[in-house]
Amino acid sequence: MSYFGMIEERRRRLRDHGFEGEPSGEQLVDYALSLEDRLDAVCAATGLQLRQDARGRWFAAAAQERADRWPR
Repeated sequence: MSYFGMIEERRRRLRDHGFEGEPSGEQLVDYALSLEDRLDAVCAATGLQLRQDARGRWFAAAAQERADRWPR
């Protein structure tokens, strides 16, 4: 992909996520907090919780109190 094609793709992706231009640091923090709230709501509704493995990668696992809901 050309340089200008990559710039246009970045602008499109930012618009898809609700940003009109380059987001400020404050906008990024607000977006990250909102995303975390949404992930927490999905996990609570499905009986999962987010965890990090030893390499720092995130994954979803059965929550302890509802471990019987999802087979291991």
